[in-house]
Amino acid sequence: MAPTRAEALQTLRLPADAEVYLFFGLIRPYKGLQRLLQAWDAVAAVRPQAHLVIAGECYGDFSAYQTAISSSPASSRIHVHNRFVPDVEVGTFFGAAQAVVLPYERASQSGVTAMALHYGLPTLASNVGGLAEYIQAGQTGELFQAGD
Repeated sequence: MAPTRAEALQTLRLPADAEVYLFFGLIRPYKGLQRLLQAWDAVAAVRPQAHLVIAGECYGDFSAYQTAISSSPASSRIHVHNRFVPDVEVGTFFGAAQAVVLPYERASQSGVTAMALHYGLPTLASNVGGLAEYIQAGQTGELFQAGD
């Protein structure tokens, strides 16, 4: 059973009024986390309650991501859980979020998209691979051009 949003926010030590955007899953270069971190400062500047939660295990070196996070003016609103997330904790991350962000540079499909649909969360995703098959603009999320 998934926790309530309030419980999920408390478990993740996020403010009760946080607007949470979730980047979830394995962290690999083609998944666009570096691009998301570059864009996050602009998002955070106009959305003062916005928090980015990054949850997933990095396959490779995390140092470039950490450098981007540390140098961000909004670094206090970027929360990293760089580890494998067991099934028992998945509901907490999705329960805290208002939206899932998938800035993939390429993809064939995404299990994270299916999870977002399961939890009733909109997905903001790049229009690559099979992602567009799951996301209906204005209903289940929004698509943007890869790299935008």
